[in-house]
Amino acid sequence: MVCADERQWLPPGGQRWTTLAELAAAGHASDVREVEPGLTGIGADPPVAIGQRSLLVTTSAGNVLWDPSGFIDDAAVAAVRAAGGLSFVTASHPHFYGAIAERTENIRIGHGVRLLPFPYNHPVRAAEAADEAPPPALH
Repeated sequence: MVCADERQWLPPGGQRWTTLAELAAAGHASDVREVEPGLTGIGADPPVAIGQRSLLVTTSAGNVLWDPSGFIDDAAVAAVRAAGGLSFVTASHPHFYGAIAERTENIRIGHGVRLLPFPYNHPVRAAEAADEAPPPALH
């Protein structure tokens, strides 16, 4: 078993592929909310896929996007840019990278992408790595 999360199983009708444009046309939109100072949740309304939300962790050395949401639109990109962009994107599961890969031309990633299973890649550890990382060579 790759994932112990009960949400991993396919529905009886099987897997369905879609695009960000199709999701937007169906009425999905980003739901950006401050959780607490320095921590912003970015999800989708209505929820997409397993309904996870991203967490944008802001640090003085750069920002970390934890577990990218399955839906990212212009409002989410604007929120990330307004918070100072990204230094790292990190996820607990590889299937969280779909939407972020789709939008990387619009979201500048300074240091890189990181994948390790939780709890080894907790958002706090990723933020600590951003603090220790060398500054990006290109802007």
